[in-house]
Amino acid sequence: MSEDCLYLNIWMPIDGGKLKERISGHQLLSPVMVWIHGGGFTSGASSMPIYDGSELSKKGVVVVSVNYRLGIFGYFSHPELSDNSDDAPKGNYGTLDQILALRWVKKNIQAFGGDPNNITVFGESSGGTAITHLMATPLSRGLFHKAIIQSATIPPNADFDKSIFGLPAGVQGGADLQKAISVDSLRGLRKKSAIELLQASRPLPYVIDPGPVVDNVVFNEQVLDAFSLKKQPAIPILVGFTADEGSVYFIDSEGFLSARKPQNSSSYRREVSSRYGALSDQYLSVYPPLDLYQTVVNPIRDAVFGWAAQRIAKMHSKVSSDTYLYYFDHAPQWARGSGLGAFHTSDLIYTFNNVAHNPKYAENWPDLEPTLEDFAMGELMSDYWVAFAKTGNPNGEGRPRWKAYSASERDYLIFRDGKGVPAKDLLPDAYRLHEAIFQQRRKCGKMTWWFNNIGLLAPALSESACPLSEALKGTES
Repeated sequence: MSEDCLYLNIWMPIDGGKLKERISGHQLLSPVMVWIHGGGFTSGASSMPIYDGSELSKKGVVVVSVNYRLGIFGYFSHPELSDNSDDAPKGNYGTLDQILALRWVKKNIQAFGGDPNNITVFGESSGGTAITHLMATPLSRGLFHKAIIQSATIPPNADFDKSIFGLPAGVQGGADLQKAISVDSLRGLRKKSAIELLQASRPLPYVIDPGPVVDNVVFNEQVLDAFSLKKQPAIPILVGFTADEGSVYFIDSEGFLSARKPQNSSSYRREVSSRYGALSDQYLSVYPPLDLYQTVVNPIRDAVFGWAAQRIAKMHSKVSSDTYLYYFDHAPQWARGSGLGAFHTSDLIYTFNNVAHNPKYAENWPDLEPTLEDFAMGELMSDYWVAFAKTGNPNGEGRPRWKAYSASERDYLIFRDGKGVPAKDLLPDAYRLHEAIFQQRRKCGKMTWWFNNIGLLAPALSESACPLSEALKGTES
């Protein structure tokens, strides 16, 4: 709502009248959890009631939530920025804000009873994606010691000054904005007010999906490549996604960020065949035309969020044995009744254990009307999250044992009906399918792994121009 937005919020555990002793360091310092909010890098704020850290802090942690610049103010590149020195920022300002906030926490949190040597970053949606960015940039080294990544994605990032994966160069966004607002230079843009810039940027395609650029200052390579090359810090991580991530992206009449529901099973099969060629039979075995609604929403879950979570777990388990994977399949009553299920962001009220407070992510959310299972889920998830923040291991007394993930065993924990259920091999057919699709498209130099080119929105790939057998050499699956 304002350029004056770079604030953070702190909740700390207060042990009766011993606050002075805690602050002065006479008591053991508490682990710190730093929350990075989601909102597609265009919206959201750390002050939203659903992110209230009071209940988490009662379990013995200092909770910090931070703001960072969004949209055009957080992720903007321009051709004239390349005239700066080699180490000057060329975009990625939102990420730099997050790094600055972590530096502030590292320097100052002991004054609030927090341990600067035990900091966990956690975030959901683009907040979870931001954590993968922080793990990929060398500029954040030593600023946090554990990470919780909820419903993240791993989209390709634009390069600052050249086109890759079918994406325009990062500087194209700046050039387009300059044209839209009728100025001829970066200096001209700087003379405009914040509201003028915001309004002019809204119709531009890159504003719908902003994000970092590979600029050789903050980011030296794609986030996925940094993880593949084991350049991320070897810290404990906890990563997962929800069972119905795709439901909020589907509007039958409009499509929104999904395809429309197929008219019938025959048209669905034709659509799949035209897009997936040699992979069509495999695709239809994972998404058979038994429920045409699910043929649209489940690929969103699996290709965008599920593939990202499992790929992150698989890559990171090679550098840290303290890697934990989860699958959230618990929905509030109103979401079950509306068909949304365990939708994207539905886990947040339980992450913060705010079930009793009925906070809402948006004004049009129905009241929670919590059940005993909802209360149990809030206690369960927050216990695991806090235990992980304290030790790097989510397990604690009286809870089902959550085994670490490995590529061979593929252990994970299901959150369902107020319980945690240990399991193995999460949605294996879907993961293998989307790994194969990813490998083929990437090796063909095509833009890949994002909403507008998955499921029934996927572009057809020529088998003759890009043979599947050649593309799948060296696949991670």
